[in-house]
Amino acid sequence: MWLRASQLILALLLLFSVIGTSYAAIGGILYNNFSANSVTLRQMNPDGSGDTKVQVGLQDPWSPTWSRDGRLISLSSQGSYYPYSNSYNAFVFNPATGGIPQITSWKDRYTGKSDDYIVDYSWASSIVFSSDGARLGVVSIMFSEHWWLEGGYWYVTYLKYYPKFEVYDMQGKHAAVTVGDGLTSAAMHQGDGLDWVPNEDLLICPWQVTGDSSPTTALVAVAPVHNALDAGRFRRLTTPQFFQYSGKHGVAVCYDQDFQPAVAPHSHRVVYVRERDCIDGGYPVSPSTISVRMVNLNGTGDRAIYAVPRGKYVSHLSWAPDESKLVLSCGAQVVTNGWPMPSLDNTTGHIALLNPDGTGYREIAGPYADYPAWDPLGPVILPAPSLTNISPAAVTAGGKGFNLTVNGKGFNGPQQPLENSTRPPRCCGTVRPSLPPTR
Repeated sequence: MWLRASQLILALLLLFSVIGTSYAAIGGILYNNFSANSVTLRQMNPDGSGDTKVQVGLQDPWSPTWSRDGRLISLSSQGSYYPYSNSYNAFVFNPATGGIPQITSWKDRYTGKSDDYIVDYSWASSIVFSSDGARLGVVSIMFSEHWWLEGGYWYVTYLKYYPKFEVYDMQGKHAAVTVGDGLTSAAMHQGDGLDWVPNEDLLICPWQVTGDSSPTTALVAVAPVHNALDAGRFRRLTTPQFFQYSGKHGVAVCYDQDFQPAVAPHSHRVVYVRERDCIDGGYPVSPSTISVRMVNLNGTGDRAIYAVPRGKYVSHLSWAPDESKLVLSCGAQVVTNGWPMPSLDNTTGHIALLNPDGTGYREIAGPYADYPAWDPLGPVILPAPSLTNISPAAVTAGGKGFNLTVNGKGFNGPQQPLENSTRPPRCCGTVRPSLPPTR
């Protein structure tokens, strides 16, 4: 009898061990991989081991962020609109259930005709959870482009490029709260990053402060209420610099832009990235000077902790749960026609660890890696979500993609031909395939 009981227990243990293989450990560090002209979500241990793909049932899921309790993951994706959409909406993934509710509902808007049209669309570029997980802070980048066919080639002019800061109710009971938008800003990094202070109803974001020399952006603390940013109801944390000097080609100007804030889980410290760009008599001084910095939530103690090597770029930061490490993405800075661009070349992107005092830089994943996010609780065994029937990505990047020219107001350069492509983008009902995000 005892033997039969022990055999039954052993059988049950074996059964559960088999069942356990169908579960996925979602935890550690999440990040995006941009190889093969598609975007995949991956996870790994803090030492870089155990690197595996995370199946979430979304097309090109990017920009992951954990909720403070480690239960939910926010993502940006085209969702079911792929491939007939340029817009990326905000989703919330629940690994325990496999549920992926869509929070925003942006769609492309076309005006014009099939060979000459304007398209407006939005990207959910930064998505963060409130401390209680009941709301989402979302930065959407609003694009407006004019496309036309001429001489067998497609051309594009970027009409508008600006961020919009909104707060959404997870239950959908209330309309979105528009905290502010950057419609009139010339600052490229305004809207580049967002974080919600743990246990406080306070957002940290980059903003061009009125009175500052354009196009600098400072980090500010703002309550998630209507029109707070536009009305100036915020508190400045950082003081980016703007100065002139006598350069090789004439009067040179330099300006700082602060972006990508990440608030520590417990100590009210904020790490962020500062980019310094200089223009000498109309000529760009390339590459930019990039540093990782830290400031206290009350605005004191602002200091550089890590000088990024010249030519390299840091695009995203996240804290370890015990604040012993930072994880960041680092790679070559994109340079177009001699102008340094505010983005990382994803083909060179690596995920790296850094001590909060700026020592111990060590790469743990890459290349093609960006958007790291550290689980606030650590790995947990959770059911693997089932996949939807969305088709795999089949995106053609057209060689080098676009040549953009910066004229001080974002991506508003003169018309540029779409390289290596004479195939027209489709319009007005069936649209051209979109490129995966590069920021």
